[in-house]
Amino acid sequence: MKNMLRNFLQCPICKTAFSKKKGMLICRKNKHIFPIKQGIPVLIDIPNFHSHSQQQQVVFEKTMHKKTIDSFIHMKPHEIRYLERFSDNFKIIKNKYVIEVGTGSGYMAIGLAKLGAQVIACDITLDSLVRLKKFAKTLGLEKNLFFVCCSADKHPFKDNVFDYF
Repeated sequence: MKNMLRNFLQCPICKTAFSKKKGMLICRKNKHIFPIKQGIPVLIDIPNFHSHSQQQQVVFEKTMHKKTIDSFIHMKPHEIRYLERFSDNFKIIKNKYVIEVGTGSGYMAIGLAKLGAQVIACDITLDSLVRLKKFAKTLGLEKNLFFVCCSADKHPFKDNVFDYF
């Protein structure tokens, strides 16, 4: 996990800072423990994770498993247009911090990273994020993309740290 990312993170349960210890993030106040798997912090409050979200994880992982590196090199027309609409509305994105919650297939995160944004891609599916991280490395974008496994319901981010959402 990159040190820069730790500056943005806080415990999703009690909103306090983390300490890093042996592949884990531990909140300083209540000692909630979250693993870091393959360099990706997994900040999901498992005991309170809704069954509906667990079902979504399964569906999302199946969808992402079908993605190939070619799908990021040759994006679909609607994906290109969505990225264009974002960059039309936010002219200056190079070196800006963008969070994408529910990154899914990751085409938006990859596209924004190609444009020079510092992208934090979040999703509830760790396997999808691991796969997306490998694609980012293959595309030479690993310095622009950061990954966090988390729920949008209880996000682990400090206030006012991103330029765009």
